[in-house]
Amino acid sequence: MSNFKELNENLDSVFKRILDNKNLCKLINYNSSDALSKDDLESPEELLYTKIFPYPRSTELFSEASSLLIVTFNNFEPISANNYLNKQLCFRILVHEDLWRLQEGLRPYLIMYEIANTFNGERLGIGKTLFKRAQELIGDGYMGFTLFYEITDFN
Repeated sequence: MSNFKELNENLDSVFKRILDNKNLCKLINYNSSDALSKDDLESPEELLYTKIFPYPRSTELFSEASSLLIVTFNNFEPISANNYLNKQLCFRILVHEDLWRLQEGLRPYLIMYEIANTFNGERLGIGKTLFKRAQELIGDGYMGFTLFYEITDFN
């Protein structure tokens, strides 16, 4: 499957879009209840590998309450006589229970909104991202959601 070599390139494109979204970066970076009224981040790329990850990450590794975004590809499935490949783009939003409440609402829902505005119907691969579902995540002190987007690409 030749398109597996393009996964890193696809992730780079996803992370560029995430880091270009000023509100999303504020929601992930600032722990205060007025996160959206804070200044824009001067170097949003510093969130990569500290609060935004391209691989699964355990919340047990964080000593202070945080908001995390984990972005991965999953569920690869060939379709149409193996000429195309469906895959899922997964956004795992994990927010410490002490950080959910913001002046504007609940942090995970605001993060979901920003992700949806950034990725719904956007071209990634040969097809557009298609929102499929959201699933609740509950862990030890961290809760949130996984958003699943379907993408079709050449196989």
